[in-house]
Amino acid sequence: MTETRERLTPEERAGRQRRLMTVGEYLYGPSWQNALATRLEKRGPVAVPRVRLNQWANGAKPVPGWMLPVIETVAREAAAELRQRALVLDAIAAGGDAPPGAPGEPEGTGDSSVETGSTVDQGAAGGAGEAFEFSMDTPVSPPGADEPEFDIGAFVDTFVQTYAHVPLPR
Repeated sequence: MTETRERLTPEERAGRQRRLMTVGEYLYGPSWQNALATRLEKRGPVAVPRVRLNQWANGAKPVPGWMLPVIETVAREAAAELRQRALVLDAIAAGGDAPPGAPGEPEGTGDSSVETGSTVDQGAAGGAGEAFEFSMDTPVSPPGADEPEFDIGAFVDTFVQTYAHVPLPR
């Protein structure tokens, strides 16, 4: 994809850079660039070499406008994945067991006596006491799902300085 020159104010340029870096850091930690480049390549219209991502992150080149919807898509998908992981971890913290197929767990043991599902007593988690079946395939509705759109800009502005591993441009 050919990049066309966009006239950006310094604030717009820094805002785009913060969005990119925040999504990368929150999703993959301090060594985020290779993993985010791979994920953006799968979601975007063109491959994003790590060198280009590095130029966007360090401010040598501005993040192009066509990349913003891709970054937002990755942020939404990642947020849903993290919410699902949080549900599983909350269930384990409440005394439950890990669901089948947890990361790092073998696919099958061949032992039919192995439990195939996990239930958690909701009483321990503040529920009505009935059992609740967890599944990694169960879709999760994010808090505020009835709101129109996830605003990545507001998310970044709210949390960027709280958890950033490196100082971000202002």
